[in-house]
Amino acid sequence: MDIQDFVTSMQGLIAAIAGLAVGMVALIRETTRLLRWVIKRKVAKNKAKPVVPASFNVSRASILLIALSILVSGSILGYRQEVLARMPLDVRLTKQAWDAYNKNEYESAIRYAEECISEFKGQADREQHKLEQENAPLPPTGRVPDQEKEAIWRRGPLNVAGTCFYIKGRSLEALGQKQESIPALREASRYTYARCWDPKTKIFWNPAEAAGDRLQLLEK
Repeated sequence: MDIQDFVTSMQGLIAAIAGLAVGMVALIRETTRLLRWVIKRKVAKNKAKPVVPASFNVSRASILLIALSILVSGSILGYRQEVLARMPLDVRLTKQAWDAYNKNEYESAIRYAEECISEFKGQADREQHKLEQENAPLPPTGRVPDQEKEAIWRRGPLNVAGTCFYIKGRSLEALGQKQESIPALREASRYTYARCWDPKTKIFWNPAEAAGDRLQLLEK
């Protein structure tokens, strides 16, 4: 995602927050009106002047609260969909695979991973072969300088192929299909030049190495 896409996405987030703020102001205003009505009702209790039934104001407040919930949910969902739509296909599919895996939705994780693999495996294989032929140094892991980050991110198809084979293998393993997971992990272990970015820890890690570690356990 480039700077322009980031700015546009932030604008979407700001719009969602603004919508929430407007809704909260309206809810506070309606709640205040309801409290004022309660006070007036107590004062007018012994007077002949009729008062508006409580159910009328409560209904208005309830409707407003429901509308606010819909507004907030819709704004957040729309923002998320917009961010996903602006992501490159390889990044989007890998993110969706990871998100499903982290939610224990392993069938969905496998589906997204396989879609990504089908789309980018050919490019990944060519890139891996080229780097091996050139005897290129393996990219670093952990925290790396910005210049090296750019070099790693330029190998997008290679990175996502290795990562998605790893996600597929681990998902199959989590479903109890250990023997079926082994071929996927073997494929992941082939992409020695692939790196996966962890947005939480802000580091790169090696899916081929992680797959190799799992294979040692599964193939015993």
